[in-house]
Amino acid sequence: MRSQAFLLAALALTAGASSVKSAPDDFQQQIAAKEREVNVLRQDLEARERELSALRLKAVGAMPSLQKLLDEMPPEAQPRNGRDFVIERNKANLWAVKNLIGKEVEFKLRIDFVNIAAKNGENLYNVTVFYEDLARPVGEPRLHAKFQGEVQSGTDRIFVQVERPTWERVTEDTAKKVRDLKGKSVVVRGKIAQPKLGVFFSDGYLDVALSDVTLDEFDPAMP
Repeated sequence: MRSQAFLLAALALTAGASSVKSAPDDFQQQIAAKEREVNVLRQDLEARERELSALRLKAVGAMPSLQKLLDEMPPEAQPRNGRDFVIERNKANLWAVKNLIGKEVEFKLRIDFVNIAAKNGENLYNVTVFYEDLARPVGEPRLHAKFQGEVQSGTDRIFVQVERPTWERVTEDTAKKVRDLKGKSVVVRGKIAQPKLGVFFSDGYLDVALSDVTLDEFDPAMP
């Protein structure tokens, strides 16, 4: 009888161990199934965000005046995206400095924020305009996350970052006029600036700094 009792106890322990062992396996299967669901949802979200980015670019991201200038770039000077194409981007920058500096461009941009700094002891102000950023398309392996528009160079798409302008020692009335443009879409006009970093190709991006900037034909530099 005693040996039979030991046998039954051993069988019960074995069954319990088997049940405990199967429980983690079940959880692993559930986790794997949920991970697959999440991956499907993530892929669907990325596809929808790409569609949204494309619509935003069509609506507000076109930069025809800059594109017209870049269309004059010969094939041998066109930049290429990717870490292997430093030479091509350097040649594009050399061409841009020689051919784009001083050229007039205009962009339709929304003013996201206006920073006003008071000059000590004077009723004068330094004013900086921040343009609204468009969201970087999902899946684009870029160093930067924000941009204001898009152009094409050869077969590559180039995201354009327009440097924010600053006006120094402007009057109270001028500072208020610029401040009132916050949240509005305006036509930004200016000349591609010196020095060479006024127009600079990096991997998939084109940074553009402007001089003589006007906002809807308002020139904050004028007294």
